[in-house]
Amino acid sequence: MSDDVVSMVREGVIEQLSTWTEPNELAAVLDRLDAVPFDGDVQRYLAVAKEVLGGALEAALAPRIQRLRAETAKHCARIAQLEADYERSAMALSQMNAGSTIH
Repeated sequence: MSDDVVSMVREGVIEQLSTWTEPNELAAVLDRLDAVPFDGDVQRYLAVAKEVLGGALEAALAPRIQRLRAETAKHCARIAQLEADYERSAMALSQMNAGSTIH
């Protein structure tokens, strides 16, 4: 029974995470799950596994989330620069048009 519960949970985790996690992220989560002992109490195992999986997934994804946040900040800064450039260009064009008005 213990092998069944442990392998069913492991297979479920692999099925759920393999489509959207990187191989190293999945491996890190599975390593943490594999460290959860099974003493014959299914409910206790599932409760501990659930707790461990939450923390393991958060820790495994943290580097990717940090990279995405850094890339997002870089892109936001670039957008702000483009907006400022556009405003300066629009203002210069407006001033040029105002100076070339025929009376």
